[in-house]
Amino acid sequence: MSSRQSAQRNPREIFIEIVKWALVIWLLWPLGGMGQSPVSVLRIVTGIALFVIFGGKVLYDVIILDYMKQKRESRKKDLITLLGIVLVSAMMVGLFMIFTTILIVMLMQQAQNS
Repeated sequence: MSSRQSAQRNPREIFIEIVKWALVIWLLWPLGGMGQSPVSVLRIVTGIALFVIFGGKVLYDVIILDYMKQKRESRKKDLITLLGIVLVSAMMVGLFMIFTTILIVMLMQQAQNS
């Protein structure tokens, strides 16, 4: 692949990333006015799930691919990097679960009040 071909793909890749994150923002936008009007739980959960997936991909692209290019020889650095990735992934899933639970409880309270 020539440098000209890779240069032609860069604007397209950037556009796709912008569209993906714009979709996530659009799906999560109702969270701003959650107390004022009913919120679609499916839309919010889909937005959170896509946020976790796209965030994980960005994490992979930034950490794993860069790491593989450097080819570090130290097993300690390998272990620390692996533990860091596992920790960040676990935190993302945990936050997703906590946020979803809070959202469901708030929606149940909202339904009981009306």
